[in-house]
Amino acid sequence: MTRRLLLLLSFVVAGLVRAEAPADPLAKVTNAVAQAQQDLTKARAELEQVHAELRASKKEALDRLARSEAGLAELETKQAAVAQARQQDEEALAELRLRAENAKQLDDFLAGLVREYRMAFETRIDAAEAERLTADLARIDALLAPSDSAPEALSGMLGLTLQRSGTALGGNRFAGAALSLDGIEHQGEFVRFGPVAYFAGTAGGPVGPVAQRPGSRLPTVYDRLDALRQGSIRSLAETGAGTVPVDVSLGSALQVEEAKDTLAEHLRKGGLVMVPLLVLGGVCLVLAIFKFLVLLLVSGRGDGRQVAGILAALREGDPDKATAMAARLRRPLRPVIEEGIRNRDVEKAHLEEILYEQMLAQMPRMERFLAPLAVCASTAPLLGLLGTVTGMIHTFRLITVFGTGDASLLSSGISEALITTEVGLAIAIPALLSHAYLSRRVRGVLAATQEATIGFVNGLQVGAEDAAP
Repeated sequence: MTRRLLLLLSFVVAGLVRAEAPADPLAKVTNAVAQAQQDLTKARAELEQVHAELRASKKEALDRLARSEAGLAELETKQAAVAQARQQDEEALAELRLRAENAKQLDDFLAGLVREYRMAFETRIDAAEAERLTADLARIDALLAPSDSAPEALSGMLGLTLQRSGTALGGNRFAGAALSLDGIEHQGEFVRFGPVAYFAGTAGGPVGPVAQRPGSRLPTVYDRLDALRQGSIRSLAETGAGTVPVDVSLGSALQVEEAKDTLAEHLRKGGLVMVPLLVLGGVCLVLAIFKFLVLLLVSGRGDGRQVAGILAALREGDPDKATAMAARLRRPLRPVIEEGIRNRDVEKAHLEEILYEQMLAQMPRMERFLAPLAVCASTAPLLGLLGTVTGMIHTFRLITVFGTGDASLLSSGISEALITTEVGLAIAIPALLSHAYLSRRVRGVLAATQEATIGFVNGLQVGAEDAAP
């Protein structure tokens, strides 16, 4: 406003300067003052109008500003509420995402738990039951395909478990197939209560308790029972009543019994080395028995006590009686005493030499077959070791060709390696013990013969001294 007033005054002054000089200066001044007052009044009016407009504009502006500030405050309040609501929504969304992730993890864990339970359940049931429960297990597998159906699958597994437990505790009968010991499949009736199962084949099939062979799809029937027990099991399968044997080992004893080989089968697994081993064992047995029987017929300390009677007959001057008594002695004492009777008149030193020579002649006869027995006893473990080496070579050859995945392919070489060692030790140990016993018996017989011979020589010397004048 002040700027506009100054502009108006400048225009008035400029008009006065540019106007022509009037004739009457006072009138001109009066006119100018009047004109100036008029202009000033006009300017004041305009100024007032401007002030009014400005006041109206200011008021309107202030009202608009107040309304804008109120709107802004309202918008800020709404924005804060929206931001708070958005934050709450984001927090709720994050919580929902977390709960969804936890629920997914829980579903995955539950699905894995149900799968493990299903696998464990399948490993615990019999092969015959597995055939009967195939449809139920397939339904549970279908439920396990989508992970969100794990609760239904778990419910189905629990229901199946409870159903099986109820039938197992109370006993149940169902048709199925089983294998005999020779591997032939037979149809028949299963009877199961608890962990024990029996099978009765139709049309004269095998009857007995069942056990699961490793790698076999069907259970195997152990039918090596007597007729009475087989009849009881068949009665149980047909009528539901019967007195049957119970395998407390749950099939382990049947598998062990089934895995046992006969002696011929066991020895046959040893391979070609078993032929010389068995021959060697037979030679050891024959030598040991023959030598034992021979030693039963030789002289002992009882025969040595009869030397006193022979000496008494010689002192009485009756050599025929002494010879007859010496003939009743057993070897090796008999030839020594007989030689002593024939040379009773020689000097003591010479007689001792003669009798010692006779004893040396009897020693090879007494020690006969002991050296071959010792050789056979020492050779048997060496042959067993040879079989072990050949068996291990055979095993490593199979490993080179087929790898180590199938243990049944390696069993032949390992059996050959172990069985030959077993048989070699089984031959060597009794042979060595027999050799030690027989050698001790021979030494005892020779010692008794030597003792009796010394007594004979000393008895002759004493008799000669008594007969001298």
